[in-house]
Amino acid sequence: MIPDLRRKEWAEILNGSMNPKLTSFSFQMKLNSLKLEIKIRKINLEEAIAELHRFVSANEQLYQKDVKTIFNLF
Repeated sequence: MIPDLRRKEWAEILNGSMNPKLTSFSFQMKLNSLKLEIKIRKINLEEAIAELHRFVSANEQLYQKDVKTIFNLF
């Protein structure tokens, strides 16, 4: 199960205050892409959180290990 998008960890990984070691290259690429879009003001943080949540939810099994790392779900 993917944690609720209102959890603070979503914002923390997008604003750079948390930098977990991710194992999935595609997750890393999506995260970096969203960070860049925020930086150039193409989207705001809330939109980026929603997009990242949708991305991870659509591929839940693939990103389960990284989600556990981000949200300390071990």
